[in-house]
Formats: sequence, structure tokens, C-alpha cells
Amino acid sequence: MRIGLAEINMELESKNAVTAAFDYIHTHIDSLDYQTGAKRLHNDLHPKNIIINEGRLAGIIDWECSQFGESDFELSH
Repeated sequence: MRIGLAEINMELESKNAVTAAFDYIHTHIDSLDYQTGAKRLHNDLHPKNIIINEGRLAGIIDWECSQFGESDFELSH
């Protein structure tokens, strides 16, 4: 994932914010308390679909692959 992130034209601060978010998820994935039941999943979540503005998450785009399912399915891609 970081190779792809390096190729995206973003400010260094924004790249650092996205990298920190992915590092946090990777480190804490086992401790996340998943609730059961279907939820809306993005199904195409990667750095190009994450909008960062002034170092903060501003939005997530490109939802045409979304579906309902279990939360852990989203993180397994």
C-alpha cells in the first residue's frame, strides 16, 4: 500500500496522515470490537479514494463498488 501512496500527488503532511491511519488500523486490528450485522462497505478503500484536507480526513469517494456486509470483510481486501 505504501508504494501506491508514494505515487499519489499529495502534500507530505497528507501522506503522513494516511500512513498513520493505516498503521493504526494494522496495529490495532485485533482489538477492534466489531458489531455483528450488515453495514455499508466501501469495497475499494485505498489512498486514492481518501480525501485529506489540512491534515484531516475530509471524505471518502468512489462508492460504486459498495455493498452491505460484515465490517471485517472491508479490512480483508
